Amino acid sequence: MIICTKLFCIFNEKANPSEISIAILPFDNLNDVENTQYFADGVVEDLLSRLATIKDIKVISRTSSEMFRDKGEKTVPEIGKLLGASHIFEGTVQRVEDDLRISVLLIDTKTDNHILSKLYDQNLSDIFRIQSEIAGKIASELSLALTNTELEKLK
Repeated sequence: MIICTKLFCIFNEKANPSEISIAILPFDNLNDVENTQYFADGVVEDLLSRLATIKDIKVISRTSSEMFRDKGEKTVPEIGKLLGASHIFEGTVQRVEDDLRISVLLIDTKTDNHILSKLYDQNLSDIFRIQSEIAGKIASELSLALTNTELEKLK
């Protein structure tokens, strides 16, 4: 009986399967310029910080998601299972002088279906607004009920 109780406690500590969780994978740099990768990493870091302020979503750490910078042979469902994420968010960044293109995908790890696919063509000076818009779009697509404070922190 003690063994069963311990096993129940161990399994009970795992994330509830209906819990919404997201892993934001490192964005791919579609330029050969190294400073664009730093920029792409900054976009990911900003999104992680914004989404981490929402209580109804579990955000997988950047360190854990970082191991999938080179996705290799792993599928989205496999990555989701390894990270314990119900959703994967990935994207690409292209930059030519002050022109910026960010392409993003939000994927359900159970079905491998795209929930969101969006392309942002903007000027580099609009990056903070774009990041805020992307974070808000993720929250909206996941049907998260946000408090006023959480809404404000996404801006």
